[in-house]
Amino acid sequence: MLETKQESGFEFVKAGKFSLSDTPCQLKNYTLTVKLDLYIQDFEKADETAYFITCEDKIVYVGEYTYNLKDRWLTRMHANHHMHDNIENSLEAEKQLYLWLCISPYCDIAGEGKLNISKSLEQKIMNVRKPEWNKRNKNSEAKEWREEHCKSVTDILKEHNTQILV
Repeated sequence: MLETKQESGFEFVKAGKFSLSDTPCQLKNYTLTVKLDLYIQDFEKADETAYFITCEDKIVYVGEYTYNLKDRWLTRMHANHHMHDNIENSLEAEKQLYLWLCISPYCDIAGEGKLNISKSLEQKIMNVRKPEWNKRNKNSEAKEWREEHCKSVTDILKEHNTQILV
């Protein structure tokens, strides 16, 4: 039986464990030293979803992907991702790292079906947990920065007295 946990109102499954490879994967310009050992091999086909990485039970990175897990994360079962160095350093420090996948990242849309909200879920978890490896969107919670640099589309249309054709 696989472990699950709730995060931001959604259920995640512990899908795999990171480890240092006994036989690194040599690519053209770099070497992959981290393996992602999936608990169920078919997880590599998991459709677009939000995910997070835990280190010692703490969320250290949150992301989302389109297509499937293999496309986003794997090259010959080695982790091929921009977090490779962070993962490698943590493993070398003998820390336990796991990958968790959101089981069903969907919301119902008023009788119109389901909408995948993986990107929104990623942002919510980042804003709540503030994972140390996530560096993008550093201004996303700075109210002053957003007020100075961001406008809603509705406000832009109003400011320019633009009418919309329906």
